Amino acid sequence: MDTLIAIDPWVETFATRLRQNGADVVLDKWNLPMGEDRFHFMERAVMTAAFVLVICTPEYAAKANDRTGGVGYEATIITPHIANRTENRKFIPILRSGDWSTSLPVWIAARRGADLSGNPYSETEFAELLRTLHREAAQAPALGPPPSFTEPTAETPPEFRVRPPIVSQP
Repeated sequence: MDTLIAIDPWVETFATRLRQNGADVVLDKWNLPMGEDRFHFMERAVMTAAFVLVICTPEYAAKANDRTGGVGYEATIITPHIANRTENRKFIPILRSGDWSTSLPVWIAARRGADLSGNPYSETEFAELLRTLHREAAQAPALGPPPSFTEPTAETPPEFRVRPPIVSQP
C-alpha cells in the first residue's frame, strides 16, 4: 500500500514514523530523483497511491484555493479525483496548524481527517490514521440489551433499566 504525502517542512519526520509503522510512504525527497519532472511525479503518485495525505495549514489552504505554485498544481490534480469519486476515502486531510475552517482547501473541507496540530501531536489521532491506512476499522463496543421504557420498579432487573451515560476520564 502506497501513501502519498503532500509537501511540508514537518513531513519527513512524520513520513518516517508512518513507515516505521508499516505504511509505504512516497515522498519527493525519497522518491523523486534529481532531473525528474516533479509535476509528472505528482500526477503519477496521486494516480497510483492508495491514500494521499494532504498536510493542511492556513498557508497551504490559501495556495491551494488560489491555485498558486506547486500546491496549486497539486490541487488541480486532486480536485477531479474527489469530484469523480465522492465516496472515495483516498484523500485524507492532516491538520498540521491552524484550525479545520482555515487550513483545509475548499476541495477537501468535507473530508474527515486527523488533527495532528499539537506539538507533540495526538497519539490517538495518529493511531486512528494508521488504522485507516492499514484498513483496520476500530471495533465498536458490544451492543447491550434494549432498556425497559416503563417506569422501573424494585423488581425490574438492572439489565433492563436505562443505563446512565458513560463519563470518560481524561
